[in-house]
Amino acid sequence: MFLRMLKYGIQGPDAVFAFGFLLILSGTRICLSPEYIILFLPLFVIGFLGGSLMIIESNSKFRERLRDFSLKRRDPKNNQKVLDVGTGRGLFAIELAHKGCSAYGIDIWSNQDLLGNSLGKVKKNMKRDGIEVDFRYGDIREIPFVDDFFDSVVCSYLVHNIHKPSEMRMAIKELGRVTKDGSKVLLADINPFLGPGWTKSVWKNELEKENFKDVEFNNFLLTSVIFTYVSKKEKKSEGFIGKSSCD
Repeated sequence: MFLRMLKYGIQGPDAVFAFGFLLILSGTRICLSPEYIILFLPLFVIGFLGGSLMIIESNSKFRERLRDFSLKRRDPKNNQKVLDVGTGRGLFAIELAHKGCSAYGIDIWSNQDLLGNSLGKVKKNMKRDGIEVDFRYGDIREIPFVDDFFDSVVCSYLVHNIHKPSEMRMAIKELGRVTKDGSKVLLADINPFLGPGWTKSVWKNELEKENFKDVEFNNFLLTSVIFTYVSKKEKKSEGFIGKSSCD
């Protein structure tokens, strides 16, 4: 299982280390001083459950099943331009390329979010699979593409890293800006959504304010998945400001 994790990296390495440290520390204390078991047992359980959750979510088999579940619902078409935001090691982008899409992936490649996260690592995965993906540096709050460029956008395990509601609104606006009218958008993250700490009703309201329609929430084991699409027919012209192309 550990070797399978290496392909897509370990989620939240700092959190994994913290849970592991808590598990070892409390377990050692219980063994050395059994009389303190009532005090340290809850810490041991938290360390075990928290660490196990992080390991499960990092396991490539779990993440591939989440990807397949999500893409089956999105039904990407051959030759469509599809963007994987927060691509990491290329979990979604590489599979989209295998499906015949013109796949793009952006990330800031932070090692705090994903162990061994780098542009070099994702390109290595791409070359191993023998396909082509346009990987480049980019932030969801300022996506480096022109308006109406993509036919579909996916974003997996990125939302929980954006804690300020104002920045999450920027991200939603950017997702709408770079997608064409009628484009499908998918957001997936740990359940319940972290990041801005929004409830489902708040998420629905925030998305609908940017003209995302038919907002649908699904659960896949430990993950919440939002399916929606953008409709620009009602969008005011001043709401979309073009950017220079990076192509």
